[in-house]
Amino acid sequence: MTPEALDSLGKKELIGLVLTMADQIAALQARVAELEARLDAPPKTPDNSSVPLPGAGRKTGRKSPARSGARDTPARPASWPIPRLRPTAAT
Repeated sequence: MTPEALDSLGKKELIGLVLTMADQIAALQARVAELEARLDAPPKTPDNSSVPLPGAGRKTGRKSPARSGARDTPARPASWPIPRLRPTAAT
């Protein structure tokens, strides 16, 4: 607000504005305190986090099973998709 706009307000309006701003200041101070507390928290590590390490949960020392030759063949016959027949004109 400009000084001119504040000058045009009455005493009750100014008191209401100050109280509203005091509420906003209190909310912002609480938010800053919350964020500062998060900054002081220890960094997340695999020991204190539920996020697993990359590759965790995989069995080590085991070879993956050999793939069968069936994967080398196409999943669908070469004629796929089946061509649609167009309707012929009735004679």
